[in-house]
Amino acid sequence: MRKELFVPHPTQSKFSEQPSALLRNVTEEYKINRSLNQLTPKLVTKYWQENLKSYGSKADLNVVIPQYNGSKEELKTLILNGLEPVPVPTEVTGPEAVSLLRSMYREKIRIPYSPVINNTTAGWRHVVISSMTEQQLKDNFKNSSIQPMDLPTYIIFAAHMKDTTGHFPDELKLNNNINTSSRLAGTLIDPGLSVNENRDTHIPSVYFTQSGLLTITPIHPRDKFPDLTNRFQASIKPRKIA
Repeated sequence: MRKELFVPHPTQSKFSEQPSALLRNVTEEYKINRSLNQLTPKLVTKYWQENLKSYGSKADLNVVIPQYNGSKEELKTLILNGLEPVPVPTEVTGPEAVSLLRSMYREKIRIPYSPVINNTTAGWRHVVISSMTEQQLKDNFKNSSIQPMDLPTYIIFAAHMKDTTGHFPDELKLNNNINTSSRLAGTLIDPGLSVNENRDTHIPSVYFTQSGLLTITPIHPRDKFPDLTNRFQASIKPRKIA
C-alpha cells in the first residue's frame, strides 16, 4: 500500500499574484502557435526566458535561459510526437532545488517538504506529454538520450502545463475512477528517511489535486500499480545553461 509521506507547509500561499502582462501575452502567443504546431525556436526561447525570469524573481533568482537550439522542423516533429521543450536552469540543479522551486511557484503549486536527492542537470530537455513508452521513445528518437524524469523537471513542466492548458499533469479528477500518478525514477528519496527499517531505495510517485497540491508518495523502483505511469525526458541536442 502506498502512503503519502510529505505534506506542504501550512503557511505556503497560493494563487495570490497574477503574472505580468508581458508573460500573459507571450504565454497566449505560445498557446496559439502550439495548437497550430507552428512553434519556432525564437518563440520557445522568448516564452521560457520570460516565464522563468518572472517565476525566478519570486525566489530572488536571476534566471538566464540560452536560446533553444532546435530547428522549426524538429519542433514540429516533437509536438506531433507528444513532446515539448523544457529548460532547467542552473539555479535549480543543486541540493536546494526543490526549496527554490517551492518559492518560485508558491502562488501556483503547493510543493511538500520532501527529502529528495537532487541530481538534475541544467539544460534543455524534451518532456514527454503523451503516454509514450520508453521503447516507443527510443524507436522514434534513435539519436536521443532517453531518461526517467526527475522531480525538478516535473515541477517546471507542471507549472508550464497549468499556464498553457489550465490543468496540471496527473491532475486528480473528482468523481472519476481514471486517475493517474507518475513515477519519477530520475529522483531518489533520501534512504535515511525511508518508509521502512531496511533503508531501501525509494523514488517519488506524484500527482496533483485541482487546487495545485503536489502529492509525493515514496515507492520502490519495482513497484507496479494500475494507475502508475512512467514519465520520461529526452535530451536531444543537449546544451548546458551557463
